[in-house]
Amino acid sequence: GVIECIEGARVSLHRGGQKVAEARSDPYGDFRFQGLDEGSGRYRIEILDERFEPKRHEFDLGVSTYLGTIELTGKPAARV
Repeated sequence: GVIECIEGARVSLHRGGQKVAEARSDPYGDFRFQGLDEGSGRYRIEILDERFEPKRHEFDLGVSTYLGTIELTGKPAARV
């Protein structure tokens, strides 16, 4: 039940099946992509971090898009 910001997660941006950009989340869990055309349509982000299950999120790009809080699910602990 604890909310924490994930620094250093790899966030890739995809459009039409192609990866078009990649970023890393900052200490506050924020990330951004520059140079996208306003109103350019449907995109998908994929968030990867070794501590969490991969996460995908689709959205339509307007002028600027705020995706809000994206919750990640922790990976189960490894058995020894």
